Amino acid sequence: MTLPSELEEAVVLYDRLVDGTFSTSDIESSQVLEAIDKRIQTVKSSMIDQRTAQFWIKYMEMIDIVRLFLRSERTGDRLLNLQTLYRMLPYMAVSGHNLYTKSLHIYLQLMEKLPYEHSEVYKRFIQDLHVVRRSNRFWAGLSTDLVIEQVLLRSLKTSGGLTRGRSMTETQRLVVKEGNQGRKVSFTGLMAICVKEEFLTNKENKQTLIDILAERLEQCGNQVMSASGDAGLPIPKTAFEATSKSDTVLVGDATDLLVLLRCYHKMSSSYNLYFMPEPKKGSLLPRKYLNIGIVIENLCESVCEHLYAHVILGCDTTSRLFRIRKSCWTNSFEGQ
Repeated sequence: MTLPSELEEAVVLYDRLVDGTFSTSDIESSQVLEAIDKRIQTVKSSMIDQRTAQFWIKYMEMIDIVRLFLRSERTGDRLLNLQTLYRMLPYMAVSGHNLYTKSLHIYLQLMEKLPYEHSEVYKRFIQDLHVVRRSNRFWAGLSTDLVIEQVLLRSLKTSGGLTRGRSMTETQRLVVKEGNQGRKVSFTGLMAICVKEEFLTNKENKQTLIDILAERLEQCGNQVMSASGDAGLPIPKTAFEATSKSDTVLVGDATDLLVLLRCYHKMSSSYNLYFMPEPKKGSLLPRKYLNIGIVIENLCESVCEHLYAHVILGCDTTSRLFRIRKSCWTNSFEGQ
């Protein structure tokens, strides 16, 4: 059987597959495809001593592997996905990607054990659930790492996300860590906590610690007030109310507190109100006290009024305006 006749018969098989006369199993059982494959392998073997020919043959093999890998990801074909990963191993090793080679080798070993150690997960993977689908289309499977990078992380870092334009509040941090909270610890005020980060990710641990600190401060003759929600507003409000009895110093490190103190200082008070910012970590400079009344007297009224733009354009308790950043507003203000 000559090559042109083989190709003609292959074209007939393709046409019958398209019009529905033949099924895929009929095509796979055809001897024509085997004959064509054998002829191709014979031609490749005859060029084994030709460096240029071998280069292009290897290149076409790599392209074929990539095409099959994309097909396995898009269609959710789990077995084809593992086959292409096996074929990638020697190319990764030869190209010097040692970490990829090691990780892929371990991954394939774990996947061989999956049917026996985690049969339910294996059944799900075989049902094309090893990829993520955002639609019901056949060619719509997406790799999990691709979805994490371009959907989840992008939503956190783009405009309006948790980490773009302003810092994350404590409430947002708890939302992010909600699925990874530390264990609840039964402790007293005499115990030492070794792992602070894990300890404070649990809400009950944090509240217990606050209650113990409040109790100790009250035993030392201090008045303690606890906020049920965000303390951004109660802190300056309580500080201003204290100015009716004595000079008051508010210690904090948020610009929001300074803005709110400016707002409350418009009201009448008997004593001075000071603001003491928290020093930066490792700073050797002496701590500064800002008399809010003197600050307002030395600043023009327009500058004081523009402090409120900090709150409007986004702070710990307020989301910023859509597509309006503080830098854009500051540049326009300086240009006036």
